[in-house]
Amino acid sequence: MKHQGTKYKSFLLIMFFFTLMTFFMPSTTVQAVPSDDDVLKAAPSGMKLGNLFEYPTTYTGSKTVNNSVQVRTAGGSNPNPVDVIQMTNGDKQVSSIWGRKTNPDDSSKDYNYFDLSKEQTISGWIYVGPTYNVSGDGITLVLQNDDNGINAIGRYHKDNLLLSDDDYAASGESLGVYGSTDSQFTTTDPSQLSSSAIQNSFALEFDSFRNDSVVTGSAIDLAMGNIKDSYFDNLLDSQNTAETKGQHVAWSYPADSGTYEKTATGKDAWHHFSFTYKPDTDDSNYGYISYVYNDRENDGTVKPYRTWDKRPRDSDSPIKIDLRKFNLKDGQTKIRWGFTSSTGSPNSTPGSNDIIVEKIPSVLNVLDQSGLYDVTQGRNIKDLDHRAANPTDDDKDYTVDDGDKLAFTYNLNYSSGITGTGDIKAKIQLPQNVLYQNDDNNHIGEIDYTDDPNSKTYIDASQLSTTTNAEGDDVQTLNLDLSALSEKNTNVKVTIYGTANAPTSNTLKTTTVNPEHTSYKSDYYL
Repeated sequence: MKHQGTKYKSFLLIMFFFTLMTFFMPSTTVQAVPSDDDVLKAAPSGMKLGNLFEYPTTYTGSKTVNNSVQVRTAGGSNPNPVDVIQMTNGDKQVSSIWGRKTNPDDSSKDYNYFDLSKEQTISGWIYVGPTYNVSGDGITLVLQNDDNGINAIGRYHKDNLLLSDDDYAASGESLGVYGSTDSQFTTTDPSQLSSSAIQNSFALEFDSFRNDSVVTGSAIDLAMGNIKDSYFDNLLDSQNTAETKGQHVAWSYPADSGTYEKTATGKDAWHHFSFTYKPDTDDSNYGYISYVYNDRENDGTVKPYRTWDKRPRDSDSPIKIDLRKFNLKDGQTKIRWGFTSSTGSPNSTPGSNDIIVEKIPSVLNVLDQSGLYDVTQGRNIKDLDHRAANPTDDDKDYTVDDGDKLAFTYNLNYSSGITGTGDIKAKIQLPQNVLYQNDDNNHIGEIDYTDDPNSKTYIDASQLSTTTNAEGDDVQTLNLDLSALSEKNTNVKVTIYGTANAPTSNTLKTTTVNPEHTSYKSDYYL
């Protein structure tokens, strides 16, 4: 019998990219609308929030407006199994919540901030309503250096014929971050809108309602409130095509008047997002962002890489942003970050906007990596799922031979944070077409903590169990208890050994091995 080649897609660990893309349109099938409790009961995994965030209860101005945000901790009378930030739950609401920038126990120490001098990743889950245009208007992830701090909010700017200018927290199309006009008024001056936005800011918006109503009519109609302004997302590009179509994800500088002249670039469940920032190593005036939307199933299972809704589409060409928009002081690199939201656009239907936080860079920064090493051939095997085109059978970068000894590695590395991970529960679903039994002692792998040379423990074959993967296949699985990572225990490496075992065949053929899911769960790391 000839040896068969075996192609491996290296299994994907929990991967964090923060890109926002077009929202998937919902199915036309008529379905029952879930209640808020149903949504919260189905919440995916997230981190404990503790005292990491802060927010004002009201926004002052010519009219006091309540901040609708609620932090719903898990347990008690709440139906959610994890901590959830509920941004809105009704009509004409506006909300914001911000990372607590200084330590509540020692104001001289930094806490939950965003550092523009370092690579940063924020990830989590959002819920923006059960059906199309329900929960209008959406959620934004905001980086800001506004002098108003946690009181920063997008505001209305009235500029009508008889009434004096007015300013107070804006609901509806503002998403809580942009400047806006009161629903019965309009303006032709972009600077009026930009000046009432959150200043010195960058926003990544998950906009669940497209504001595209054209404002027409007389000045009297406008003044009497007979016409509603809802044209926020309907500007046209150079080909006279609407730049925004339906629900969308986009980025902008809310305090830049150019944002209001040109826009920046189904959703019936929880959606995963990941936002990543990297500083420009050659020019401190710039940074680079990328973001991903809908890259995971609700249980955390990673979707195939080529189906991810991400920007940029080419990972080698990140989006360049101008850090001068933040108006930083000399030497300043740390700014505030958080979320804003709103409801109330004309023709939208109010509903809940909810967030589950999964990863915060200043709280805990852990890099997770997985890999496959062909021990027999002495080389690393690349991830087939991330290749732009399918390799040929003789492409050795992605191929191992039947009978080769293999080593699968799962590596977690703590680099910084104000807290440790807490004890970690790891669930590793192992790739198929591999025999996992390596030595005379029935050991199939080992766990090593780099900071403790005497820490090696062996994984026995008896620890294997059988679970069902996302495709419904039975796969061998390991459930491991890993020690907490922190400044004193920075790295853990799990290695699993096996032998490639292709299906029996009388002819030479290639077997493609699908990726399998690995999850890590702890109080502050997922």
